[in-house]
Amino acid sequence: MACTIVGAQVRNDLHRVQGRAGVGLIIVPHIPTGWPGYEVTYRYGQTTYAFDVRNDGPSDGDAPLNMTVDGRPVPGNLLALRDDGEVHQVQIALR
Repeated sequence: MACTIVGAQVRNDLHRVQGRAGVGLIIVPHIPTGWPGYEVTYRYGQTTYAFDVRNDGPSDGDAPLNMTVDGRPVPGNLLALRDDGEVHQVQIALR
């Protein structure tokens, strides 16, 4: 049951957008109160994005976020996707 809930939640958290500058994901994580977080792997072409989403703050699981990709800060909640065949580590911390 928990896997089904998490799967549905992940689909709702990752919204794919396409624009002139390319393709990206709008990240809008919602974590149930009491959950420490979750991990998910997302494939874009030949590229893998490994997400680690953590509920670090005193929030109710629906809060502003800090995001890094491969250790580099990403402002806002838009993650630009690139099909470079690499594995990228995405850390998201709700604050």
